[in-house]
Amino acid sequence: MSFGGKVKGFLGSPIATFGALKQDTLGGAVKYALIWLLIFGAIFGIIFAVAFGLIAGIIGMFVRIPGWVYGLGPVLIPVTIGFAVVGGIVGLFVGGAWTHLWVYLLGGRQGYTQTFKALAYGATPSYALGWIPYVGGLVGGIWALVLHIIGLRQLHDITTGRAVGAYLLAMFIPLVILIIIAVAG
Repeated sequence: MSFGGKVKGFLGSPIATFGALKQDTLGGAVKYALIWLLIFGAIFGIIFAVAFGLIAGIIGMFVRIPGWVYGLGPVLIPVTIGFAVVGGIVGLFVGGAWTHLWVYLLGGRQGYTQTFKALAYGATPSYALGWIPYVGGLVGGIWALVLHIIGLRQLHDITTGRAVGAYLLAMFIPLVILIIIAVAG
């Protein structure tokens, strides 16, 4: 299935698309995520660079700023792309391992690759909308959450309840630990 076909499928008919990609490889999911991370990083980098330039210009009206600071905006684009790609791929592998632990404990026995694919493909709305200020992260994140659960259910042949349980455990246990550390610290 082509990149565009996958995007259309995950946004329009995710159950059928996850079913069609059950035999897809880890490499196919990594390639899909890399393409999206490059696109996301480029768009977000351009927005970041423009915002940086505008803010520097406004501050420059009131305070003397060295000239080289104004040239930093374009440098932010490849840096942002790099962070998006490296952080995204590392996050998928580590998050996939952590999520797979809970999927396995709740009955998913189809292997780590299926968990990784559920997370990589399920993130499609976040990749597509996450760069939009304010609403993109929220809408894309909620939609991605739903797709992650559908993906875990379809690719691991588990019930929706088990997929929800595994996903919530994977997300909320680190959150609870962070809250405890913040309160105790």
